[in-house]
Amino acid sequence: MAPLRRLGSVGPWRFLWLAPVLVSLSGCSTHRVGLSYRPDEPAGPPVGSPVFAIAEVVDRREKRPIELGVVRGGYGNVLKRLHTSEPVRDLVQRAFEDALRARGLLAPGGEILVLLRISVARLDCNYFMNREAHARFDLEARDAKTGKLLWERGYEQDLVESGIGAGIFANVDHLRGMAEKAMIQAIDEAVSDSQLRYLAAQPP
Repeated sequence: MAPLRRLGSVGPWRFLWLAPVLVSLSGCSTHRVGLSYRPDEPAGPPVGSPVFAIAEVVDRREKRPIELGVVRGGYGNVLKRLHTSEPVRDLVQRAFEDALRARGLLAPGGEILVLLRISVARLDCNYFMNREAHARFDLEARDAKTGKLLWERGYEQDLVESGIGAGIFANVDHLRGMAEKAMIQAIDEAVSDSQLRYLAAQPP
């Protein structure tokens, strides 16, 4: 009869296979993050009069108001959630206002000629095998006095980086930065649109 092996002779490495199981059983973590507008390049001199104001921002994503993104494990299970520090629509409104202000286009109270209505169709990020971030904003410009539609268009940005499926070790701040960059690039495209510049130069 073979002698019984003592429990102490089993090295701790024998239980490494349990690590993924323990991680999955421990549940996912939630990280509060912020997004802000910082132009990549100087906005340059004003291209018109400060006539714009944000009338309304509507979050039309099929997500909770503070939901931004997730990091997934190898089986598609959620390991980390990214939630914004305040509702996404509030962050987007502040970012658009900062972008207009940087270009000298944000109107002071009482001098508003054009109202912008913004629909957040998409703003999210995820990390499974690759890191991804997406932003889409649909804009309407209306005459502040009559409500007449002057212009409408959608703007979107999609960013993708190859990854290694880092799972629990994924860098949350890097993913947050990608979402912020996608947001900024979509906003810059919107506020630099030739039609918006025309409205700034020739307001109703």
